[in-house]
Amino acid sequence: AAVLPHACVHELFGAQAALTPDAPAVIRGEETLTYAELERRSNRLAHLLRQRGVGPEVRVGVCTERVPEMVVAILGILKAGGAYACLDPELPPRRIALLVDDLGAPLVLSQASLRGRLPRGLDVLCLDAERKRIARQPATPPVVEVGPENLCYVIYTSGSTGAPKGTEVPHRAVPGFFWDVDYARFDAGETLLQHSSVSWDALTLELWPALLKGGRCVLHPERSLDPEGLARAVEQKRFGR
Repeated sequence: AAVLPHACVHELFGAQAALTPDAPAVIRGEETLTYAELERRSNRLAHLLRQRGVGPEVRVGVCTERVPEMVVAILGILKAGGAYACLDPELPPRRIALLVDDLGAPLVLSQASLRGRLPRGLDVLCLDAERKRIARQPATPPVVEVGPENLCYVIYTSGSTGAPKGTEVPHRAVPGFFWDVDYARFDAGETLLQHSSVSWDALTLELWPALLKGGRCVLHPERSLDPEGLARAVEQKRFGR
């Protein structure tokens, strides 16, 4: 049996960032965030989120394009003590509204270009519009009392048999399925391609094994790749090397 770390996801990332600050963490096209840059930017966002009332067990929606800022948002929510719920902006606005209502999120992180896809009256923090304000926050992580049993994220079922149902996942469950396993290799030598819908739980597999083990997460800019297209992307971009 694997010996799992008794720590939250953002704490595990912070430890890895301290070990490999200059290593690439998130890549999209020509844009690369190192572990140190991702740590600093998510810390700054976390301080602003704390000011907006985010803390343990508080759910926060994330509705952005598949860009490095999406990862900053997810980590910032966790560092503030909250739990994230990713909402794919390609979902129909009616479904997004249904999920936001069920989630009970007091705040959604998004981008100015996507504001129109979110319900009216919702408290939305547009990461691009608030960039300067976020940059003025401290670069060190806020002190928050949160542990492995606290909520990490919420993922919704498809709703094909009725209304979508939210599943609450605690911090301890994330390393629980890839830490010291024998079914795949997850270490600093690996690159993981994030190409699935962020509303699907595959995001967990495509993101966290890379960032918590010193690897790289490549954000694929396109959507809904067919198997042949995905194979070509891996081969042409050498994502797996």
